[in-house]
Amino acid sequence: MDINIMTTGMVTPAGNDENTIWTNIIGNKTATQLNKKISFTSVVSPGKARKMSRFSQLGLCAAVSSVNNIGDAFAQMDRNRVGAIFTTGYGPLETNLEFAKQMIQDEPDFCSPTVFMNTVHNACLGNIAMELKITGPSTMLLGSNHFMLSKLILEENKADLILAGSIEEYNEELKESLEENGLKSSDIGEASIVFGLARASKDRSDNIKLTEVVSFGLGFNPYEHITEDKVKESRLGDYLKVFFENNQVDAVIINDRTSALGQFEYEFLSDRAAKCIIIDKCNDFFGNVLGCDLGLKLLVAKLCLENNTIPPSLNTKQLQYSCFGKVAVLSTEITGNYSIAVLEK
Repeated sequence: MDINIMTTGMVTPAGNDENTIWTNIIGNKTATQLNKKISFTSVVSPGKARKMSRFSQLGLCAAVSSVNNIGDAFAQMDRNRVGAIFTTGYGPLETNLEFAKQMIQDEPDFCSPTVFMNTVHNACLGNIAMELKITGPSTMLLGSNHFMLSKLILEENKADLILAGSIEEYNEELKESLEENGLKSSDIGEASIVFGLARASKDRSDNIKLTEVVSFGLGFNPYEHITEDKVKESRLGDYLKVFFENNQVDAVIINDRTSALGQFEYEFLSDRAAKCIIIDKCNDFFGNVLGCDLGLKLLVAKLCLENNTIPPSLNTKQLQYSCFGKVAVLSTEITGNYSIAVLEK
């Protein structure tokens, strides 16, 4: 069953709404909010905000934005059949480190219960559910499996709308750790992105559809520096060969070519899928967004399909393309999970 993308909401280094992001991509205005916390406007009162972690506020901001974008359609929904399936690479890392510092520096009895409460990944979903008054299937995952689970829940008619989201907050200690483990060329981007997914129907024929999504492990450790030899040992080429033999697409968004994975994908597609347009410059606008990688690439695919344009800024050849209807996304994120998804109009 095909799944419609009804709405999106986001906080990203390239902008906090689709129009801003697309304008920046068209104008080749690469991200400036990398390797730092990005700015966004809280969607709750100051009192509520004080009880939430920044991680939760990032997720809530994107979720509220997504439902606001469909207005009356969301207002008329049965909230018991609206859920939130999210994923993250590192979760509320800032909050966890703050709590650890309190434990080390102070007496454990004096640690903040508010900080402790927000160390849990799922606290974010509690805030989203309470603010939006939704009680449908909801959970927090790791490894970009949120689209697969959301699609399954919708196919089994266990919900009418799933907010499928990902969150990654910036942390200085994490950046230093990644650099020490061979990721020195990566600019870290903070992000939160939510897709409102629903079953495809005749009255939603104009929506972009999520038609395929698979995720699997390649055997890489989260901190492992991925080399060309390790990519070949992973048999990624076999997976890609089978996928592209069974799925005809017009364009493919690949991993950044500064990585061994991205370069392998580029060479594979250049040799075996010469007619495919290769989009390899997403990281220029978002940076390495860790657990949000799949979501942000799908957003770029959606924008290209809606505008019937792949701008020069998104590909190494710096060419503009049009007249296409199906885009595949190849994504790997910090947990070592690899995903392939397809959007079409």
